[in-house]
Amino acid sequence: MTADLRRAQRRGRIVIVTIIALFLLTVAALGWFLVQREGEEARLAELRAAGLTVVALPDLGLEPHDLQPLERNRGLAVTYAEPDGRPTPTTRALTLRTGADPDPCALLGSVEPDLADGCEATPDGHLVADSSSPGSGLLAAGELRDSVLIVLVGDPADHTADELRAAVAAADLVPLEVLLRQLD
Repeated sequence: MTADLRRAQRRGRIVIVTIIALFLLTVAALGWFLVQREGEEARLAELRAAGLTVVALPDLGLEPHDLQPLERNRGLAVTYAEPDGRPTPTTRALTLRTGADPDPCALLGSVEPDLADGCEATPDGHLVADSSSPGSGLLAAGELRDSVLIVLVGDPADHTADELRAAVAAADLVPLEVLLRQLD
């Protein structure tokens, strides 16, 4: 009888320990999920501080790598990655907030000072810019669309102005949430 009682007590302890372990595992998983969700919401709030709900994603045959807000919340910048996963330091798509009467070159110059002097804009809101500073080697094309200025910046060794213009013209405006899911 005492052997049966000990076995029953041992089984009872195993059941209690198992229930406690499963409870702790569930609490840990829920905590991890909540921390992840809070981080995603904080990241989205940081990006929305720029006043944009969409971001331009021109197709250059490269995968988007990262999305960052620009200084002083002027807009958002998408950086791209090479096929091997390495980020491209010079290729980026800018989505900039515009005012009531935007000057595309002044707006571009506020976030890319190297391109300010070599910028030319047309009356319909298109721009082409290249840097005149030695060692900078940047080329840009952009257009005003839906209260934003979409600009694609690249290295002239990798892209021509016509390629950048065509990519900007065909660029989709993607909701922030969709792009963030794509980057994860």
